[in-house]
Amino acid sequence: MTSYRGIIQIALVLLIILIANGIDPIKPTLVRACEVCTFQLSWGSSGSGKGEFYNPQGIAVDTSGNVYVADEGNNRVEKFTSTGGYITEWRGFHGHFNYPYGIAVSPTGNVYVTDSMNLRVQAFNSSGSVLTQWNSSRNDELVSPTGIAVDATGDVYVAEFYGMHMYEGGVKKFNATGNLISSFGGYESGEGELNYTADVAVDHLGNVYVTDQGSDRVVKFTGNGVYVTRWGSYGSANGEFDHPLGIAVDSSGNVYVADNGNHRIQKFTSDGSYITQWSSSIPGSGHDNSPQGLAVDSFGTVYLTVAIDDRVERFGNASITAVTSTSSATSLPLASSGSCLEYNCSTPTPATTNETQSPIQFNLQEGIAFVVVAIASISVLAYWTRRDRKSS
Repeated sequence: MTSYRGIIQIALVLLIILIANGIDPIKPTLVRACEVCTFQLSWGSSGSGKGEFYNPQGIAVDTSGNVYVADEGNNRVEKFTSTGGYITEWRGFHGHFNYPYGIAVSPTGNVYVTDSMNLRVQAFNSSGSVLTQWNSSRNDELVSPTGIAVDATGDVYVAEFYGMHMYEGGVKKFNATGNLISSFGGYESGEGELNYTADVAVDHLGNVYVTDQGSDRVVKFTGNGVYVTRWGSYGSANGEFDHPLGIAVDSSGNVYVADNGNHRIQKFTSDGSYITQWSSSIPGSGHDNSPQGLAVDSFGTVYLTVAIDDRVERFGNASITAVTSTSSATSLPLASSGSCLEYNCSTPTPATTNETQSPIQFNLQEGIAFVVVAIASISVLAYWTRRDRKSS
């Protein structure tokens, strides 16, 4: 028994020594609150050629990382790789769009587009072949479709800028083939009433988030349209908005908002608690950009459209280089990857002052080092213990 007690004591001493020297085998991983504030690259310019835009609006990303842009002024959808490589384009049912605005990708890879001036939704496969379309004459419901989102079951949510009562927006929910399921957030709907609805997003739990640009806020509903909460008001402080437009939700439930008038992206928890923000302007450009559409991929990479400059911007955790001959993608090197002291964080505070800890993640390399040292020490001690017993 004494020998085993000695083994335990030695292991504890080793653990204390390792921690004292900065090696913590169970140290939580530090998650930086400004983790997506780094500009990576942009692509696009004014025009009607491949990879060019004229007033781009909605943007979406599929599970393979392909990026789809509603090129409103050119009445088309353009598809790119995640680094801006041009893939293809299409122009809608019978070759027609009339100001496509919102765009979303379903879990099966189908692409839904709000054809705003035609008062309809069009659905395509990932190559642009038409699947279906529905409009106001079919449902007597779509009045001014803007943003669009698809949930995990394939149901489609369409934001309307205004409804049958002028100045009052709302959200319409359809199944995948365009049959109306419900509507909410419209005229005289209490706390959840929307005023000039811009965009809509759905999280992995089916909750629905809407940017209400008329009231400078975000409103959250259940998938059945029951009001949950809202946050924001007019202003430029943390959590305030000036003309919020695009909205997206990542796989962890964090909410991203394109704060158009304040030239920034803001990030929140699912209940509206402010997390961080960063400028939507490209470093060194000399002017502020106003973000429009917004999308987040499965890795937390953020894509946004900038209509005034006719381009797409990408933000993430590290610098990447775009290698393509069919688009005008540009990238910048990083000063120090993952730091909040990057080019364009709105709050240039070192990340160590704004970190959160995850208690279920471990420092793998330092943990392995501890285990190796501990096993070696115990083996040596066990050897000498057996030797002492034999000699006695």
